[in-house]
Amino acid sequence: MDPSIKVRKVEFKVPLDTQQRQIFEHHSQALRFIWNTGLACIQWREWWEKWQQVLESPEYQGYAPEPVEMDWGYNLIGKKKVYGLCCDRVRFRIEKEDPVLDVGEWIDGTKLGSGKSIAGYWVAYPCKPDSVREHWTEQPRLPLLMKNPYMALRSMFAKKNWDPDSVEGKIIHSLNTAWVAGELKALGDAWSSYKSGVRKRPRFKKRHDRSNLINPSSKQTKFCKNSLTLPGMGRVTVKGLQKRWGNKPACPISLIKEGDEFYLQLSGGVEVPATRSNGVTIGIDPGSVRLATDDSGRAIDAPKFGKRAMRRAQKLQAAINRKLRLNSDRVYDDADPSKFYLKPRRDWKRKNLQKVRTKLQRLSAKTARQRRAFNHFHSTRLVQSADVIIMEGIELKNVTRAVKKGKSGEHNKRKAKAGLNRSLLDNAIGQFYGMVEQKAKDAGKVTARVNPFRTSMTCHQCGFSDAKNRKTQAVFHCQKCGHHDNADRNAAANIKRMGILGITKLTFDNEWNITVPDWDKI
Repeated sequence: MDPSIKVRKVEFKVPLDTQQRQIFEHHSQALRFIWNTGLACIQWREWWEKWQQVLESPEYQGYAPEPVEMDWGYNLIGKKKVYGLCCDRVRFRIEKEDPVLDVGEWIDGTKLGSGKSIAGYWVAYPCKPDSVREHWTEQPRLPLLMKNPYMALRSMFAKKNWDPDSVEGKIIHSLNTAWVAGELKALGDAWSSYKSGVRKRPRFKKRHDRSNLINPSSKQTKFCKNSLTLPGMGRVTVKGLQKRWGNKPACPISLIKEGDEFYLQLSGGVEVPATRSNGVTIGIDPGSVRLATDDSGRAIDAPKFGKRAMRRAQKLQAAINRKLRLNSDRVYDDADPSKFYLKPRRDWKRKNLQKVRTKLQRLSAKTARQRRAFNHFHSTRLVQSADVIIMEGIELKNVTRAVKKGKSGEHNKRKAKAGLNRSLLDNAIGQFYGMVEQKAKDAGKVTARVNPFRTSMTCHQCGFSDAKNRKTQAVFHCQKCGHHDNADRNAAANIKRMGILGITKLTFDNEWNITVPDWDKI
């Protein structure tokens, strides 16, 4: 591939008519069944292969599990659905705190607590003396389980393998093959990433979860100026398609919904202009008031999109709570009459509630898109301005950890810390860093992260470190040499020096003075 051609994802806002919206909603809900059934079959096959290994082991001769039954859970309308393996009398011991049972000892699954078992089922741990092969009524439906089971899932979900008169067959025959292949491709990649240790185990989708429509092939998509044909949905007009994308093939093609708006994502090779080299090295310090500050004093002020939308979001959330309260009845606890919960009325249509929820979703999606566009713009400018970018290795999970509640009447700055956490998360520092690193990698430039230990209270002129140096959030005044500076700029200068020296953490002697050699000569 040409070095100037990079794989990019370009997004467009698309207007869908009423029929196309109905097709999207039908596919989005039905693909949830495809995901859950496919994941259940993967787990079924995995369990079946594990038990085959148990049977072939000489130390387990004469001990075997009771049969494992499969519940498809294909009811898309019901509130409660069970997907996956429903074990009648056997379950693997997967949690350390699970009880260890003797052979033939049984325990009710409801006594294990939430997340331990499926309520109402009896479980036991291997094993009970019995023969196992006579209990397996059928082989797992998935023909083969590989690291990426995408091809096995494709063969399993072929329309010819499903009876069109059955409930499952009606769902599968009503879907377009391209979107089904995209859902199975996403499931196969998720399972492969889980087996590689990249992500957690894929979970089953719940009732309100929706699937995006993904077409992993470019064969069924035809481009014509500012319009294209989507599988099973017809022609869609896309503003700016010819100018931003042209007639290049796109793979994959995704149709997503945010709030009540629809967006088309095209992935493919895009020509990226070459970035000039200038030999500049800069240090970057993130913050809450400023998104980022470099060692020369240039700063990117935080846009605070979330703070601007907060008042509107609070009003919408209050409207949702009010509708829930006015259309529900109080059900009191018999044991404690002071306790009650709200039970929605049966005849409540919930149309107005859904309208307010759609407005809240639209506001949240708009805020996220504004934040992402802002970070895209400034990350591109930052990568163009330097060849080596050294950033503070901030751990957002640790920094934004909430303060625990104190005693009644005790002031422990919990609210102040909550406001600081909200500002840091509103800036999306992790997203900004990720964009900088990816764009720098594509441009052939270097990025590095250093440990932020005491960078904000160390003077970059003399190296003296003391908490008193940080007068306020914005002012830095060295107590030894009298150096005055902006606190963020001083920290960025320390980050730059640490990156150049290859230091991961500042070290100190007994007097809290920094011990980096030849500090004044750098």
